[in-house]
Amino acid sequence: MNGKKVALIFILFSLTILSSCGNLKNKPYEWTEYELIAHALGDIDDETYTNSIEAFEESYNNGHRLFEVDISITSDNKLVARHGWEDDLGQGITKAVNYKEFMNTLYHDKYNPVDFETVLNLLDEYPDIYMVLDGKVESPKDVEVLYEAIGEEIEGINKNIQHRLIPQMFYEEDLEVIRSYGFHDLVYVVG
Repeated sequence: MNGKKVALIFILFSLTILSSCGNLKNKPYEWTEYELIAHALGDIDDETYTNSIEAFEESYNNGHRLFEVDISITSDNKLVARHGWEDDLGQGITKAVNYKEFMNTLYHDKYNPVDFETVLNLLDEYPDIYMVLDGKVESPKDVEVLYEAIGEEIEGINKNIQHRLIPQMFYEEDLEVIRSYGFHDLVYVVG
């Protein structure tokens, strides 16, 4: 198990303990009651990292309610669910492309890509799910750019939906940025 997974498990365990002890008002961390996270919206047909709608549906039907979704920015500054541009994932795409090209290119010739609007729509359609946002960032500056775009997308959104978006934080400096967009719950990934 790599260091990030160990840190994430430790954080989730710690938050679960705190929540069960009643130290948190209004149970803001109720998503920690779920034991498993469907990574990249879950696996589908032994394929990982697709962040596809089919992976989500299969994971949901298998009982998952806590999902991790990878968020990247296209070459024309749109938010999409993509693990990283360096991974081919059967699309033949290995660098940031524009939104239209990304959305029109299936993963492994059969799985539909997801954009951030779809993530929000899933949260609206499935009121029992939570999404951990794994922003594909390499610096605190990248975090500012990513959350500025996320902030625009969630402006005016139902607070119940925003409450079920759980940002991952990689740098200490991220806390102020993430909180400035109204997020309370978060996962701090160390290492």
